Amino acid sequence: MGVRGSRLASARKNRAVAWRKDHRTAGAVGLAPTAVAGRAADPARAIWEWLGRPAAGRGEFDPAMTIGLPKPARRWLTHGIRPGMPLARAVVLDVHGQIRIRRWLPFRAVQLQAPPDGYVWAARAALGPLHISGFDRYAGSSGQMRWRLAGRVPVLSAAGPNIDRSAAGRVALDAVFVPTAFLSDQVTWRPGPDPDSAVAEWTVGDQVLPVELRGRAGRGAALGEHAALGQPGRPALGALPVRRHARRREGLRRDHAPDPAARRVLLRHR
Repeated sequence: MGVRGSRLASARKNRAVAWRKDHRTAGAVGLAPTAVAGRAADPARAIWEWLGRPAAGRGEFDPAMTIGLPKPARRWLTHGIRPGMPLARAVVLDVHGQIRIRRWLPFRAVQLQAPPDGYVWAARAALGPLHISGFDRYAGSSGQMRWRLAGRVPVLSAAGPNIDRSAAGRVALDAVFVPTAFLSDQVTWRPGPDPDSAVAEWTVGDQVLPVELRGRAGRGAALGEHAALGQPGRPALGALPVRRHARRREGLRRDHAPDPAARRVLLRHR
């Protein structure tokens, strides 16, 4: 596989390691975007707190909620969500790994994913004695990218229709990290192209975005696909296939019953 391939594989492995009992904001448990990216993430703090608001009155998971869904969807949901588990609407990801910015650099990031409302991904990458930090985000039907060197010098600032479309696609794609969100009335299910797949269509802003879930019988694995469109400062490239893998141990674990007040799970990428 090679050193770089090994680093990528390591960075993509996710394992649920803890439940956070505080349900007010992610900042309350030390995972606000500024805790990782510093002042470069200041503009994202209000969006982070809004996305992390409590999920009041959503109830608990009952396997009967999956009746009528395509068989692969029922298998994935019932395999990954414990009966009686609160219906989480958001997840906080704590990410460590390597990121390529001309060369491979160590980084840490936190991501708050709250489909279909949006996400914030704030990160800090070491660049010798300096660092690059900032965030990508989507909320209110608009996306944004804002990155700084040493927290001050602009490296990248981007917004506009292409960023909006790409960021909305990430909202739908990364929803696989919040399996309970797929029980929302903002998701429409249909059979997939083969017996081991199902398609969930998310309404994100003014877009309807399909996410294809795949899983082998008895394993409960999921694969999401969506098109990522556009790059900052360049013409739109069209549809590019993007994938995420989410397995039971990387999502909502059967053997960890959360506090009833908790509405998010912390995932760690290693």
